Amino acid sequence: MCGSLTTPAPEMPRRHRRISAAGTDPDAWRGRGWVWDPNQQTVPRQIVIADASGRVLGYGLSGFPRRGEGADWHGHFTMAPLVSITAYALLESGGTACPLGNWPLK
Repeated sequence: MCGSLTTPAPEMPRRHRRISAAGTDPDAWRGRGWVWDPNQQTVPRQIVIADASGRVLGYGLSGFPRRGEGADWHGHFTMAPLVSITAYALLESGGTACPLGNWPLK
């Protein structure tokens, strides 16, 4: 595991959720979490957000400060209808994607 896609408990206030609607478009979403590649001791810069079939729904970037190892990442994606998603860090070593976690949105 290289980090996280923070998955909130349903009872958490909306401001604390890490997956949220983005603006007024019902198909636009935001996600965030943290990322760290322990093998390379680096922060992967790029995040890909995909559905269960592997179709890319959106992207994210890391580099936002956080306490501890790694960095926070923020991303945007679109989907209609709601599907389960998985976020992946694209590792700097090339050719490898590390799952950060998934979240069932449906």
